[in-house]
Amino acid sequence: RPRDWSSDVCSSDLDHIVAISHLYPLYAQALDEKRFELLGQVFTPEADLHYVVGDHEFRCTGGEAANAFRGFLDRCWWTNHIISRRRP
Repeated sequence: RPRDWSSDVCSSDLDHIVAISHLYPLYAQALDEKRFELLGQVFTPEADLHYVVGDHEFRCTGGEAANAFRGFLDRCWWTNHIISRRRP
């Protein structure tokens, strides 16, 4: 029988998880449409971001995200993030 994890997650954690999950589509839109200014709505200015993609790596703060992603992804013709709901 599967374990019921609902009692292990406090409501404030769940609120954070839901809030973050609502940012995924905006994050994907910012990257896929190269509208990097939208990242200011995704990350707090003090967020510490660390990305590793293949042999490429970069770090930045949330406040630097638009310029960092622009510099990294301008080399890409396109990106495609597929966001879907997980079904039980």
